[in-house]
Amino acid sequence: MFSTNQLSQIQKKIHLNAYDILLSDIEIEGSPMSQVDNPSPEEIALLISLAEQGDKIYQFTVGIIYSKAFGVAKDEVKAVKWFKKAAEQGLSDAQFNMGQAYFMGKGVPKNHMKALHWYCLAAEQGDTEAMLKLGIIFVKGNDGVPLNLPAAVRFLEMAKANGDPDAIKNLDLIYESRVLEHSDPCNTH
Repeated sequence: MFSTNQLSQIQKKIHLNAYDILLSDIEIEGSPMSQVDNPSPEEIALLISLAEQGDKIYQFTVGIIYSKAFGVAKDEVKAVKWFKKAAEQGLSDAQFNMGQAYFMGKGVPKNHMKALHWYCLAAEQGDTEAMLKLGIIFVKGNDGVPLNLPAAVRFLEMAKANGDPDAIKNLDLIYESRVLEHSDPCNTH
């Protein structure tokens, strides 16, 4: 059995790998990569066992393992299963990942209205990425989600307050257009 410290190190390894993949996905030149190894089969089995006991952090971690193929075959369906368990317990990172899954159709059928639901839950907890994503969705209005500039402005202002530079750019475009006439479908106002 692994000690609490060893479990913490395993989780750190997985999250560092996820961060490295994120950086490589967005191709930030010169980004420092930690070059950590994937978890061992024993470590993965232990994390899955702990996730099955209902711990939302371990559930989220197992979701990352499957979504990023850390020591297992990539399986978006299994990733969504674990992200959903953690999201239903209120973990904002998992809620954001559920929004992403539905928005892109990874592991679940593409459904922007369901994506909106999960993004709203994450944004309500202060998730800046979710705020930005909601702002952009409402600015564009697509796939069943209507254009809604007041909601877009509200979420982009929230993301801006958290220091997101993309929110500032999008807000500038909206304020230049001076067209604000819709309501807030998240009802979080």
